[in-house]
Amino acid sequence: MKGSWALWIAAFAMLAAGYVRLLGGRSPGTLVVVLSGVAASSVLIVAAEALAVFTRRTDAGAFRRARAGDPWRDGRLEVATGSVVPVGDALSSPFLDAPCVAYEYDVRSRAEGPHAPEGVVAAGLGVAPAVVRTGRGDVRLLGVSRLDSFDDAEAEDAPARSRAARFLAAARFEEHTASRHLSPIRVAREAAVAADGSARRDVRLAGAEIAPEECRLAERVIAVGAQVTVAGVWSAARGALVAGRGPRRALRILPGGGEVLARNLKKQARGAFAFAVVFFVLVQGVVAAVTLLGNR
Repeated sequence: MKGSWALWIAAFAMLAAGYVRLLGGRSPGTLVVVLSGVAASSVLIVAAEALAVFTRRTDAGAFRRARAGDPWRDGRLEVATGSVVPVGDALSSPFLDAPCVAYEYDVRSRAEGPHAPEGVVAAGLGVAPAVVRTGRGDVRLLGVSRLDSFDDAEAEDAPARSRAARFLAAARFEEHTASRHLSPIRVAREAAVAADGSARRDVRLAGAEIAPEECRLAERVIAVGAQVTVAGVWSAARGALVAGRGPRRALRILPGGGEVLARNLKKQARGAFAFAVVFFVLVQGVVAAVTLLGNR
C-alpha cells in the first residue's frame, strides 16, 4: 500500500514539475505553481478512474465465483448473497423501533423559508454482529457499510418522535464544530468496529439545539432476514468479509441480489470516469490557453 502511494506521489511530482517548466520557465509565480499542481492532479485522476473501470473486472469475477459456489480465497474480493441475520440479539432502530441488524440515521433542522436548506445536526449508526446465509455457508461481516441504497423512513407520528427524543437524550454523542464530520460517508468510514463485528457511533454538531418535534428524523435499516448482497475482502483468519484498504475496497451492502450491486458498481465507475475526463479537458484547456498567451 505504501509503495503504491509512493508511486502516485512520484508521478504527481514529475508531472507538476513538467507543467511548471511548460508554463513558467525558470521563475514561476504562485499562479503557475497552483495551475501546474491542478493540471498534474487532473492527469492522475483520469488515470485512477480509468484503472477503477478496468478493475471492475475483478468485481465481475467475484460475482461469477459467487454464482459458481467457488471456495473463498484469503485477501481476494468476494461477494456473498443471501439473508442477513444477527448473531445474538437484533438491534431496534432508533426512531421507528424496527428489528434490524444495522441502522443509519440523521437529524436535520428545518430551516425557515420554502427554499432554505436543511442542515444535519446529528447523525449516527449501529451495527449488530451478523452473518449472511449463503450457498457457501454462513459468512460473518466485519465492517461498516453505508445504507444509502436502503429506503429512507421518516419518524412522523407522535410515538416515533417520542422514541426519537428518548434515543437522542440517551446517546453519547461525539461533538464536532464542522458539519462535514456529520456526512454519512464520514460517519461510517470513521466508525470503530469491534472484534465481533458490532459498531455504534453518534455524532452531533457542537452547540446545535436538537428538538425532535421540530426536526426531520430519518433512518435506514437492514431488516432481520433481508436479502442482501455484500462485497468485501475475504479474511480466512477471521472467517469473514472485511473492509480492505482504500475507499474502493470498503465493505458494501446493497439490498437484493448480486445483479443490483453489479449494476451499481458499474454505474459508479463510469460516472466517476466521465467526471474525471471533463475535469481533465477543462484543466488542460486552461493550460493550453495560458501557454499560447505566454508565447505571444
